[in-house]
Amino acid sequence: MAYLTDGVNSISLDIGWGITREGELIRSTTRGIGGRQSSFKWADYNVFRVPLSNAPSSDASLINEWWRNTTELTFYLDTTSYASYLTGNTQPFQRLARPYNDEWDGNLIIEMI
Repeated sequence: MAYLTDGVNSISLDIGWGITREGELIRSTTRGIGGRQSSFKWADYNVFRVPLSNAPSSDASLINEWWRNTTELTFYLDTTSYASYLTGNTQPFQRLARPYNDEWDGNLIIEMI
């Protein structure tokens, strides 16, 4: 069981088997004159990629609003909670789920704070 909440509104996510968890690393790497390489780690964080299908219009609209406003969210996955944001270059829900007129398909990119 997984869900997202902003503290007021909550959305249950039917995530299925498509969820992936990736580690992101912010690092600078330099190479000296003698060829010695130095690497500096600035930060690391986790990213969940969650494909969703047949989401109701009300959920899709709220998730798109959270993405647009970069709302701080809590992502619950099983018994673990993560402080997070929705990220990505495009809004999470952009296409209707065929053959329905009120259900949406999309992809969530959830980055941990």
